[in-house]
Amino acid sequence: MNNPNEYPFLNTLKQLWEQEELFLFSKIYETTTTEEELIVQFLKSIYVKEALEYPHQAPEFDQNAALWGAKSFYVASQLLLNRESSAEEGEALFPLFKGTKDAAAILSADLFLRFLPIIVEEASRINPEDELISILDKMLFEWHYSGIGFVNKESALNFNAVVENNCLHQLYVNRVIDKNVKDLMEHEALKEWVGASRHFGS
Repeated sequence: MNNPNEYPFLNTLKQLWEQEELFLFSKIYETTTTEEELIVQFLKSIYVKEALEYPHQAPEFDQNAALWGAKSFYVASQLLLNRESSAEEGEALFPLFKGTKDAAAILSADLFLRFLPIIVEEASRINPEDELISILDKMLFEWHYSGIGFVNKESALNFNAVVENNCLHQLYVNRVIDKNVKDLMEHEALKEWVGASRHFGS
């Protein structure tokens, strides 16, 4: 791999995806337009590959959501080491997603939001009072497809975008079954699909 400091954001994503290893730097590097263009290309390539295995009709790739999710993961991962920011500054490092949170956005953002629970667990191990934990907990509650098996308060989750798209609905059910999340298996939005999926797989 090239020098990780050349494109730190891109190389962090690639190293995790390809080698299951995480680069940590002593500071959070600013990204350039060129680097972000390369990141979008990388994210699209892995989305297209994953979508080949999706049930039903896969939503189109949402590059804005994918990039936002990847940035959220990158910043969260680097904050495990970088402790220069205050709690207020930490919040500012995680801007809200400005697009429509539909199936395309949820699945595109999930490419790297799915790794946030690992960051939360590591942050909790280092310092259970870390402000980063509450920030990421809130994000995973809002983007709960990426936090299945990790997010609590299942009864308060919003499933509108999930049930409106057959592909995401089935993928959500598949992940719930894979992680054996019993409370979600009984959720009104999922239990019929869970039963059908178990019957089909038996």
